[in-house]
Amino acid sequence: MTKRVLVVCLIAALMAPTTAGATYRDTGYDPNDVKSTPDVRSTTRKVLQVDGRRVLAIVVRSYGRWPGWRTGFGVKVKLDTRGGPRFDAKLLLLSGEDAICTAVRNDEQLSPLDLGFSRDRTRIVCRVPMPFLGPNKRIRWKVMAGTWRLRHPDYAPSDRSWYV
Repeated sequence: MTKRVLVVCLIAALMAPTTAGATYRDTGYDPNDVKSTPDVRSTTRKVLQVDGRRVLAIVVRSYGRWPGWRTGFGVKVKLDTRGGPRFDAKLLLLSGEDAICTAVRNDEQLSPLDLGFSRDRTRIVCRVPMPFLGPNKRIRWKVMAGTWRLRHPDYAPSDRSWYV
C-alpha cells in the first residue's frame, strides 16, 4: 500500500504542469560593512521560465530593515547583459509614495507595470522580461544602495567589481 501511494505521488508530481523554473541562479554575499544605511547582505540573480517567457529576477536582501520609502532611499542594480567593462542596463528600485522598480536599457525605459516587484522588511525583488534586456551572455550584476543625499552608499560587492 505504501509503495503504491509513493508511486502515485511520484507520477503526479512528474506530470504536473510547471509555471516557473529556474534556468540559472547565483547569489553574491556582502559583509555587514556600512552603518549609515541598511547594508546589503546578499543579492541573487535568477533567470526564470514563467508561463513560457524568460524573466530576470534580482533579489536584494539587507542586514536591517529597509527604511520607509519617503526617505529618499533607493537601490540601483547595474547589469552587464552584452559583455564589456561597463553596464548596459540598470534596475532602479525607487522610493516615493509607492515603491516601484523600473528598468532602463539604451535610453529605453520599461513601465513599472511591465515589471514584477515585491518588497518586505529585508527583501526587495524586481523581475524584468529577458527580451527587454537582450542578453547575449550570462548576466553580471552589481548593486548600490543608499539615500540619494548620502555620500557613502553601500556597494555590493564592496570592491565595486561584478557578481558573475
